[in-house]
Amino acid sequence: MSAAFRFGEINRQVEDLAMRSLELSPLPLAPELASLDGQFRGHPAQLSARAYAGPRHAYARFVDLVGDGLEIANILIVARPELPLPVLGIDLVGLGKDKAVVVADLSPMTDDPVRRQRERTAVERNATTKLPVEQLVEVPAWAKPWFSESAICVRVTPSECVAACQAVAKMADTFMQLSRAEPFPEPVTATTSGASAREPQGLALQHGPELRGNVSQRQQAYFAAHRTDDRGLLLLRRIFEPAVAERFLREVLFPERIPA
Repeated sequence: MSAAFRFGEINRQVEDLAMRSLELSPLPLAPELASLDGQFRGHPAQLSARAYAGPRHAYARFVDLVGDGLEIANILIVARPELPLPVLGIDLVGLGKDKAVVVADLSPMTDDPVRRQRERTAVERNATTKLPVEQLVEVPAWAKPWFSESAICVRVTPSECVAACQAVAKMADTFMQLSRAEPFPEPVTATTSGASAREPQGLALQHGPELRGNVSQRQQAYFAAHRTDDRGLLLLRRIFEPAVAERFLREVLFPERIPA
């Protein structure tokens, strides 16, 4: 099995950090979807997946896919819709031993300018690694509406991978910090003026049914865009039985129904 980029190690590091920092508990996956066996370029390939949920986060999943010349790690963590936190998405893709693509972002789930600036500032404050311009890759057109201004999207060799993965780890750590700082939503009590009787301090958007609906719709649209527009996911159909790959996509990778 290929491990030139050691993406599996990065996956496990972020998974361990998330479990500790976000108080995640395992979510059951169908056994036939938690582990898959397939073929990549005539050689065996194996996929493994783990899923979790926590008090602030509806769904977190970590996927490893390895084979001869194949090394992929994929991470997704989405908050409960009461909390307008960004989605943490990490995609580490090596389809050979010489080159790989590293993608990571905190994709905003609100248009509120105060929150967007807060997220951007947090990423910039934690970023200690400046990636060379020549490594940068243009974000695919379908993804541009979803990516933030701070997204990482670079092509690297094994020797260049360390710096890129450090930048990814910092972004994951930023997500954990933003998550821990987000207060739990409080019940909204209507007053005679129609305003909330209680509003969490320091938040530009009020927690409540309207916010929950807006965030939920955006999360669902984010998941749907990946399922329908990300051409890279077609690789699953080449490696595994197409029906199983489709089910994995819709139930595990980007679920059609995000756990509430």
